[in-house]
Amino acid sequence: MYFKVSEKRIILSHDPLKNIVQINSMDWQLLQLDTVTIAGRGSNSFIFEAYPLDDKEQKTIVKICRYYNEDSSNHAKQRIARFKREITALELVKGSGHKDIAVDIISHGIFKIKPGTEYPSQLKQYSFHYYVMERADSDLDYFLSDRAIVEQQKLLLCASLLQSLKKLHSLGIYHRDIKPSNILVFGRQWKLADLGLASFRNEDLEIDLPNEKIGPIGWLSPEAVNKGCSNQLHPAFNADTDITDASDIFQLGKLFWYIMYGSVPTGQMEVSDCGMADLFNKIFSPMLQYSKRRRAIISTIESALHPILHGYGA
Repeated sequence: MYFKVSEKRIILSHDPLKNIVQINSMDWQLLQLDTVTIAGRGSNSFIFEAYPLDDKEQKTIVKICRYYNEDSSNHAKQRIARFKREITALELVKGSGHKDIAVDIISHGIFKIKPGTEYPSQLKQYSFHYYVMERADSDLDYFLSDRAIVEQQKLLLCASLLQSLKKLHSLGIYHRDIKPSNILVFGRQWKLADLGLASFRNEDLEIDLPNEKIGPIGWLSPEAVNKGCSNQLHPAFNADTDITDASDIFQLGKLFWYIMYGSVPTGQMEVSDCGMADLFNKIFSPMLQYSKRRRAIISTIESALHPILHGYGA
């Protein structure tokens, strides 16, 4: 799939104030990017709204890796590998028949840039990986700030997200980046988004770097914090830095708390902090254990959540 980019600024360097170039591409057939606004940007990608040339009402989203393939630095190679792994994860979800758990990837490919006019020396056959996905109505962050929902609805939302994570893990995929802005709603269907930090259960390719922060600030599991901050050099210390499916459970526990109370749990918590003994003792406390060995598994959470839902008539 091709799309047209006209007079759109793309950052090619790590410094947003330098090396800003104009991309003028004649490679277009099906899609046109919104040349007014960027829908989002992260450390590894740019996100644009787009629409088919024959139907401007049908919005889609184009996500472009911000590192070009011709960059031979180890950092760029690592980031490109992570972007390609996200595509692989989304394709795996789509091919599994579980399209209800993650955003639907429509197409993907390599976006080639022809020499530009403003910085011609910097635009010699640069190419970027990209993929096209469905456009959401909202994310969880905006959804919860825009309306008031009752406890029954909140619990049902938690149960739905638990099932999505269960299906994702059944495919051998760990999300590792669970936060409200990465939970999207399509009509009445909630889906996981942004698998840019995903990993696979039996993966041979090691992309994560030592002391690299894996995940969103404020939502990190203890092992993710240890990976980014702990002393891994001294032989006397042996912190757990392995980010796995149990790390997703911890992040999801934080997300559940956020859905129920609008805050992010941290520190030493007690029942009085949430006011619901069943939720605290059977859901939050088991999911938010420091040690992965003590942390609840999904089937245990399912079993504990069912009678709570039943008590609210859900």
